[in-house]
Amino acid sequence: MTAWFLEWLPWMPPLLLSGVFNILVAYQKLYRDCRSPLFNPCRSFGVWWWVLIQFTLPILIFFFYAKISTKPTIDFSLYWTAILVGFFFTIFVNANADLGFTSFSVDKISIFLNDLAYKSVAAGQTGPLADFKQDLKQELLQNKTSLDNGLNWLQDYFSEDMTLKTNPAEQRELLTEVEQALAQNTPEDKASAVIPLALKVRRKDCKRMLTRFNSSESFIKKYFSR
Repeated sequence: MTAWFLEWLPWMPPLLLSGVFNILVAYQKLYRDCRSPLFNPCRSFGVWWWVLIQFTLPILIFFFYAKISTKPTIDFSLYWTAILVGFFFTIFVNANADLGFTSFSVDKISIFLNDLAYKSVAAGQTGPLADFKQDLKQELLQNKTSLDNGLNWLQDYFSEDMTLKTNPAEQRELLTEVEQALAQNTPEDKASAVIPLALKVRRKDCKRMLTRFNSSESFIKKYFSR
């Protein structure tokens, strides 16, 4: 085993590199798809399963594409190919890959495995997230005088979000939702309008947001004690 590992050790870095680059790119989509105040990637089995998929598939593609089994020369070109495979893995996913000895639909395999990961994430989030929305609305209605203050904070939050500045359409949509929430005539309607906006806030900023809505310490600790 040791001899085999030492024999293949020089080709390990470019192989691993393709997986790492794909995770860096793909995580942006995962975060947007699963984003919620309760989304804690490190504590989700589904996310670790997703990481394994996103790490392993590009490695397999690169292994066959670069003919690693023939022990090619380890040079800049090999490393650059590894980076490109990882960075543009979605292109490979959306194509039928010919890996030399067989052809198969990579996208079907990737979609199937990713669906398992997403279902696992959903299983851990759906119920608690529904509880959070119900409890948050009750909390907001108990602090009606703080609704405008919290919404003004959300307006500033979305205005200054650097990631939203690269996506003006999404930023305008969120800011329009805030303005519409501020224009609601009743506290009940205003609280209902806050809920979908609150779900767009990063988990690490939720305590700060809830403080602006004058939420109780017990409510904050219930959902964000860690």
